[in-house]
Amino acid sequence: MKTLHLIVNPTAGTRQGRRFLPDIVSVFNRAGFLCAVYMTEKHGDAIDYARNEAGGADLVVACGGDGTLNS
Repeated sequence: MKTLHLIVNPTAGTRQGRRFLPDIVSVFNRAGFLCAVYMTEKHGDAIDYARNEAGGADLVVACGGDGTLNS
């Protein structure tokens, strides 16, 4: 099974990331990915996690707003 690291900013946009998280993970599971979820808590968390933890994943996905994606 392939691994996917999902980085979620729960406060981005309309704050829907946490609400739809089970649905998002389910979609990736059905596509053959084992998901590890990381919820950011403060500015810079997404980039720190991507640099230090997500390198071993087959795929890294970020769920958030412009700040999350442009970090």
